[in-house]
Amino acid sequence: LHGNWRYSPAANGFFEASTVQVVDKEPLGCTYIRCWDKASSKPAKEGGDAKQLDPDYTASIMFAKDKDGFLYVIGNYIRDKDNMQIARLREKPGPRDNHIEKQSYYDGQDVTIYLPKDPAAAGAVEFAEASKKLQALGFTVKQDASVSNRSKKLRFEPFAAACYAGNIFWVKNTFDPKVWDYMILELVNFDGDKNNGYHDDLVDCFS
Repeated sequence: LHGNWRYSPAANGFFEASTVQVVDKEPLGCTYIRCWDKASSKPAKEGGDAKQLDPDYTASIMFAKDKDGFLYVIGNYIRDKDNMQIARLREKPGPRDNHIEKQSYYDGQDVTIYLPKDPAAAGAVEFAEASKKLQALGFTVKQDASVSNRSKKLRFEPFAAACYAGNIFWVKNTFDPKVWDYMILELVNFDGDKNNGYHDDLVDCFS
């Protein structure tokens, strides 16, 4: 990535909305990936068995990288029966994996899928099984390269610094307005601790 890397975190967190550079479209010739953060609980009030009142979400973000190394943030999510984008969801592993499969078909086989892998042995098995299923459908799957046992602050800071340096562009028209507004709020409120009550599932996708 290019630009000025003399970056210090914002006073209330790591990400500043003023660093968001909106473009209408990414350039031709980009390579594409979609990064996932996976959760596996559904709230009890929605028919699930989550012990927490407000469990984590499964979420994803698409990125395009141009020939000069600049990144473009893209939504392009599948839609529900009410024609609303499904940027985040809380489901058990079966429905969750079905959703990832549907989104992958929507994206196309030229989009590489990045999945997280928890450091424990069970995480390695889950990653291997999820990858195998998607690869059998013709998709390219890779492991999220971020080190999952590092703090969320350390994992997110390079992205925030790249935004500050002017190396990240946002294709806003690929997000529904509500999805866009929530995404920016989650990023702005991320402080690596309580996050002002916001989740950090999208933050993990950017990390």
